[in-house]
Parts: sequence; structure tokens; C-alpha cells
Amino acid sequence: MSELRPKVLRTFSESFKKEKVRMLEKGEITPTELRNLYDMSYSSIYRWKSKYGSFPANEKVVVEKESDSYRSSQLLKKIKDLEAMVGRVSMEVSYYKAVVEQASIAYKTDIEKKFASNHSSC
Repeated sequence: MSELRPKVLRTFSESFKKEKVRMLEKGEITPTELRNLYDMSYSSIYRWKSKYGSFPANEKVVVEKESDSYRSSQLLKKIKDLEAMVGRVSMEVSYYKAVVEQASIAYKTDIEKKFASNHSSC
């Protein structure tokens, strides 16, 4: 049978607590790592964070991978590229319509109607 050790009451200095909270806020250590490393409770860690942290206790900090302005500029670039593509496709359609019209005149037949009737049964 294993021997039970009595729980040791430990006191961490204020400078120790502030240092660990600074590390948490910078992402150098996670609450789980801190808990496992010093055999302490999550409630103690979060108490330290609310007391010594640079963020208010109830305030959530949202960390984004990319800024809104960067994302907006990327979306505007994509819109510009898509508008250019629509312009190119529109010009191609106009060109093909002109070619079909000229071919219809040259061959004295309505190519568009003839082509549409051959493929309408597909």
C-alpha cells in the first residue's frame, strides 16, 4: 500500500506570480504546463491572472492570424481580379458572336440557329 503524503502548503512570492502571468500572456507557457510544472490548481493560475495580468479579468483577448485591413485588401484584390476576368470573358463572347455573324453572312446560313438546333436534343 502506498503511503499518502500530507499536502504541503506552499506560498509563491508575488514576483514569482507576476513572472508566471507575464509568461502566460506572452504565450511562453500554457496554464496546463504551469499547472503540471508546479503542481497547482487552475483556479490559482486564473486568480493570479486576474490580479496581476495586464488584461481585465472579464475581458477576452481576440488574437487573429491576419488583420482586418490586410484581409480587406486581399478581398479587394480578388474583386479586381474577378472583374478583370469578367471583362475578358465578355470580350471573348462579343468576339465569338461577331465571328458567328460574319460566318453566317459568308455562308448565307444562320449558323447560330443551325448550331442551336443540332445541340438542343442533347
